[in-house]
Amino acid sequence: MPRTLQYRFDGPEDAPVLVIGPSLGTTWHMWDRQIPELSQHWRVFRYDLPGHGGAPAHAAASVADLADRL
Repeated sequence: MPRTLQYRFDGPEDAPVLVIGPSLGTTWHMWDRQIPELSQHWRVFRYDLPGHGGAPAHAAASVADLADRL
């Protein structure tokens, strides 16, 4: 099973990590306007869901398979 995930970090490497994800049908870019403020205090990790933005789509037999890929 491919383990490809499109992701990005913003902010200081030594800051606490804040994980933010997209809603269905969007990409990590939905957070672009908030990143300048959030990244002053946090190491922000954001990602694209499979088949959205830069993340390739992969066939999955079930919702559990999709969850395993995240």
